[in-house]
Amino acid sequence: MSTSDEELATALTASAKLVDPPPALLFEMAKAAFGLRLLDAELAELVADSLESAGAVRGPTQERLLAFEAEQVTVDVQVSLGGDQRRLVGQLSGGTDLRLDTAGSSTSVPLDELGRFVIEGVSPGPIRLRTTTGSGRTVTTAWTVI
Repeated sequence: MSTSDEELATALTASAKLVDPPPALLFEMAKAAFGLRLLDAELAELVADSLESAGAVRGPTQERLLAFEAEQVTVDVQVSLGGDQRRLVGQLSGGTDLRLDTAGSSTSVPLDELGRFVIEGVSPGPIRLRTTTGSGRTVTTAWTVI
């Protein structure tokens, strides 16, 4: 390496240190996408999100409604926005169990006999819901930021 190459490398290193680091949420989402991936899981697509029609409603809303569908699974979720925590109330149809995945954890969610659930104290950020069907297939929702 010549002197000019070394000077250029030093200058580039110094300039890279001056750039703002990526947002913490980006790192969390990247870790979640890699660490919690299920390559063989069927994806339940987001078919309805009340945020998409929020412009049609006057004033801010404290509720967000999400609906996910796969071949034999549906998940309907109401997300209550309040302060620095979220409350999820919903119903799962076609699944035998439910897990809530966040960027840093995975938690089992109790279901009642009708598939209803309540999840308290969820931090804002990316989440997904995961279930297993009666035939043993894993179905997961897309990552959604709440």
